[in-house]
Amino acid sequence: LLIMLLLALGFGSTIGVVPAVMTDRYARLNHGYSDPTDCADWASMEDKPHECLAGSGDAQNGAAYENLVSNVLTFITSSLIGSISDEKGRRGIIIIGLSLSCLSPLFLVLIQLSPSMSPTWYYMVGTLTGLVNWIAVALSALADVLPTEWRA
Repeated sequence: LLIMLLLALGFGSTIGVVPAVMTDRYARLNHGYSDPTDCADWASMEDKPHECLAGSGDAQNGAAYENLVSNVLTFITSSLIGSISDEKGRRGIIIIGLSLSCLSPLFLVLIQLSPSMSPTWYYMVGTLTGLVNWIAVALSALADVLPTEWRA
């Protein structure tokens, strides 16, 4: 329960922050943006420097690749994880999956603390969530304890 609360707080606090942080970081590291103003603070698209627009493209590509790799990993490992959770129990698999899910917010904080750290680390860690589909395992655990008449 505590891990799920932390995960919910992590997702809720990162959804609005990630695009701004990653765009600014890519603009500074890959495109030479050196203005003290963050890329997200520019009022309009017409005023925004080219480096910020390029950084935004890099951040969008990183998010797209992260989702692609994570979904492919989920597709490949879901049946294996399901079998393991049937044999060994669901609790350990759920804890591993939740722990992997908590790594992305941790790396977001590390990226903000270290100005030279590449945002690619955030996206690479995000792909690890595809290894263990903890939501499907949690739903299976729920189905195990629900009465038959309440199941779909």
